[in-house]
Amino acid sequence: MAFRKCRPSPQAMSRPNWKAFYRDAFGRHWRELAGEYQSLPYHRKYQEITFSLLDAHKGDHVLACGVGTGILAARLLSSGVRLSGIDISHALAVECASFWEGLSLTGQCAQADVEGLPFGNDCFDGAMASSVLWYLPSPFPAVDEMLRVTRPGGRVVFDIMNAWHTTGLTIFFWRRLQRFFGWERGLISLASSHYMSKALRARGIRFSVYGFFILLPTAFPILWERANICKHFPTLSFGLSRSRLRHFGAKLLYLCEV
Repeated sequence: MAFRKCRPSPQAMSRPNWKAFYRDAFGRHWRELAGEYQSLPYHRKYQEITFSLLDAHKGDHVLACGVGTGILAARLLSSGVRLSGIDISHALAVECASFWEGLSLTGQCAQADVEGLPFGNDCFDGAMASSVLWYLPSPFPAVDEMLRVTRPGGRVVFDIMNAWHTTGLTIFFWRRLQRFFGWERGLISLASSHYMSKALRARGIRFSVYGFFILLPTAFPILWERANICKHFPTLSFGLSRSRLRHFGAKLLYLCEV
């Protein structure tokens, strides 16, 4: 499938500053974090769960939005899945393509905007956005785009940072403070299970929601990963993902059936 030139959405055009930050500057920051996350067992396990919900098989064509350096998505390619990756950062898209090529993995990766995907309708067997949507003012332009490009019978998997959790709230206000003093131009947005579920039902989408890192802090400003209690309590991190407590998890993972 050929990539066409990215078409920015009206939402993107109305917020040029934050969009430019993620396109031009965020790649350097994420490149430093990608290797660290890859080394964390609990993070790798979370990604494996995300992939299992996508339920992609050999020969399926999957779209990975916000693919970053491509380290995690390479697992899908290794299993025989046909993968197209996009990232708003041109530098990360180039690095991702180079990384896959170095592993002799055949996948496409290009710069594109998840709010205005450069694909026609029903192009993919599945689409995913892992740890991406909370960098947008609202998750729904991106969710609608992933649903649009996924064929009937396919799956769309994405996660959000929970507005009902201490981690999300703390990081949200820390980012607001940084922006106030001009230290950072990036965004972070929160959403609740109630908000997401109501909006998906209004779209007529069948979905399931899973909660992870139940009640426990996963990070705090300045301390970041050193404040992560979840990695010491696997049961509370992953074992309650389908319980009634799931709506209070730090991350809410959604599986939508198109």
